[in-house]
Amino acid sequence: LEPLPQAEGVTTVPARARPLLRSWARSKRAGADLDGRTVLKEAVVDEVSLRDARARFAERWRGTESVLEDFASLCSRRDFVAVLADAEGVVTQTLGGGSFESEAERLRLIGGAAWHEALRGTNAIGTAIAENRAESVHGEAHFARVNQGLCCFAAPVHDHRGQIVGVLDATSHAERG
Repeated sequence: LEPLPQAEGVTTVPARARPLLRSWARSKRAGADLDGRTVLKEAVVDEVSLRDARARFAERWRGTESVLEDFASLCSRRDFVAVLADAEGVVTQTLGGGSFESEAERLRLIGGAAWHEALRGTNAIGTAIAENRAESVHGEAHFARVNQGLCCFAAPVHDHRGQIVGVLDATSHAERG
């Protein structure tokens, strides 16, 4: 294993943990709120911005509706919320949720909520964007304490040029993952 100089006090870490360590370092440098409660009130874009994000999203994801509906149905049956976010980490749509739906709303997994790392710290949506790869963030791996009861799985979606156009995420209570 290679040393990671940016991880204070840690000389070797398993390869699977490296993206999360990089994410924590980015989150800390960006000044993300470690408690996470402040952003529960402030991290939602205005209606015009949300409408624009949804329009861009719909244009890029046209033709995937049946796949997304199947994914949302599967998530809901397992008490996960399916989250669709744009390339900046702004949630454009949430689907399903089952018994987790009200908790998802409380934690601001709602349309218009921003989930990029600079704001929320390490989380599956923001970290998948920053690392440009599928990520899972479980429990205390989340930067913000308020999100440490979650398990989240996210993957960036790319266009034909390899650019991230969105993120597909599934989130529930940590014990579900």
